[in-house]
Amino acid sequence: MHEISKAEEVVNKIKKELEYRPDLEKVRIVLGAFTFMEPTRFGYWIQNLMMEREIDEKITVDIVEGKGSARCCHCDAKISSEELEQQIRSTDPHHPVIQCPRCGKFSLDFEEGTEVIVEFLD
Repeated sequence: MHEISKAEEVVNKIKKELEYRPDLEKVRIVLGAFTFMEPTRFGYWIQNLMMEREIDEKITVDIVEGKGSARCCHCDAKISSEELEQQIRSTDPHHPVIQCPRCGKFSLDFEEGTEVIVEFLD
């Protein structure tokens, strides 16, 4: 459900942007590393919602994975999403469990990479 609600937010933004820019041709969506969303699956929901809401099918939507960073609440280590990539790929996106690679504790604060960014391109 998390992916569907985020996809609805994005499609609503696209539809609103089209009111001001009817010639819009390209949208780039950046999924932060700590959104725990898979681009192909997210793209499926975007395309379905765009068809459902009759948004021009000529609009190209590119979905890319962004980066992120976290800080361990226990040892204060700053950790990049690249360092956590294996854990990110193997965790349940609905209940992510990510362990600090330095001290082994499960107390990370995600500082960057939890957002879905929509960029409207010409």
